[in-house]
Amino acid sequence: MGVSFIRWFFRVHKCGGCGEILIPERYSETFCEKCELAWKASLTESCENCFLPAVECRCMPKQLSSAGALCLRKLFFYKNESSHSPQMNLIYLFKHRRVGRMIDFAADNLAKLVLDELGELGISENPEKFIVSFVPRGRRGVTEYGYDHAALIAEALAKILGLECAPLLASRLGAKIQKELDKKQRLENARKNIYFDAKYDLSGKAKYVILVDDVVTSGASMTVSVKSLIKNGASGVFCFSLARKK
Repeated sequence: MGVSFIRWFFRVHKCGGCGEILIPERYSETFCEKCELAWKASLTESCENCFLPAVECRCMPKQLSSAGALCLRKLFFYKNESSHSPQMNLIYLFKHRRVGRMIDFAADNLAKLVLDELGELGISENPEKFIVSFVPRGRRGVTEYGYDHAALIAEALAKILGLECAPLLASRLGAKIQKELDKKQRLENARKNIYFDAKYDLSGKAKYVILVDDVVTSGASMTVSVKSLIKNGASGVFCFSLARKK
């Protein structure tokens, strides 16, 4: 009896939104039927600035635009952490549990955004021009939970798109937790602790970076990441996140 067979029929499959056990017919799905409807609705929630649906919105924090980011695309808008919506529960799940099918679900949805934004640049025809990377999780979080969820999503995304993936950025030990800081403190904390990994060389290679993060709130971490990538040779940086705070 194969391992995959055992995992499929004897592992409990739970909804990524409400945590309820899925019926066998939905084992390959991320959500139960009710949460799937709520998830699809979240993708169509309109932006307060451009009034476009979340998946079509290209609005970004001013500091991120000033840093040189070529775009910021997101799947849905981030709400209060106390919200128990399926999409917010999914974000919580990414940070606290390593569930492969949830990672694949996020990567598959992000891949649609990437292809929508960069399709005309010929990703499939010119894969050597692109590299996927991610905004690094704080060292404290990696130590506590044993993984970087943004890294896992980036790796899965790169596999779908047939692109190279590399941890171009790293985070220093001792960084403060971003959500505990105000906007100004977040930017200063990110400047001190996110840096380009010297073992990678982008200069002269005409590489565009597809930068992935789970949530963009103030945009501080992504702003510092974009500046660092451009400073170290990236031809341009396209930013993608699961969510952005309204």
